[in-house]
Amino acid sequence: MELKPINDVENYRTFRAMRDRLGCQAMLVCGEVDLSPIAPVFAELIEEALIDGYQPDTVSVGFSAWQDIERRLESTSVTSIPHNFSNGNFGTRANIIYGAASKSVDILEDERYLPNVYKPDGFAFENGSYAVVNAPGLGLQVDEEKFQKSYAGNEIRIKP
Repeated sequence: MELKPINDVENYRTFRAMRDRLGCQAMLVCGEVDLSPIAPVFAELIEEALIDGYQPDTVSVGFSAWQDIERRLESTSVTSIPHNFSNGNFGTRANIIYGAASKSVDILEDERYLPNVYKPDGFAFENGSYAVVNAPGLGLQVDEEKFQKSYAGNEIRIKP
C-alpha cells in the first residue's frame, strides 16, 4: 500500500466529502508546516476550497508574511488561523497582537505554559476574547526573579 502525505489534495477531497456528507461542523485546517507561504500544495487546497483555514506558524513566517497571506485569502472562503505550537507565551502574545490588528483572524492557538517568566501586564482572556493593552512591542517584560529561578542554571557562557 502506498502512503500519501496528509496534505495531499486527493486526501483533502476525501476528507471534505466525508465531512460534508456527515454534516460535521469541524473545520479542515492545514498549513502549520508551511514555511514558504503559500506552497503549491496549500495554494491548490485553498483554490479548490478544500480547507477552511490556512495555518502557518506566526513566529516562523512573521507579521509581514501573514499580511501577504491574508491578502491572498481575501477572495477565498479560507480564513487565516495563526499556528502557535512550541512558541509558548511569546507565540501566544504574537498571535494576540496580530489577531487584534487583522480583519480576518477569528481564532488563535493559545499555548501558554509554565514557567511563565513574563510580568503580569493586563492582557486578559475574558468572555471568549483577549483584552490587549497599549504597550510597546509585544508588551512582554521579563520578570528577572522568575527567569533566574527557572532558567539561570541552563545558561551557557562561551569565552574566547
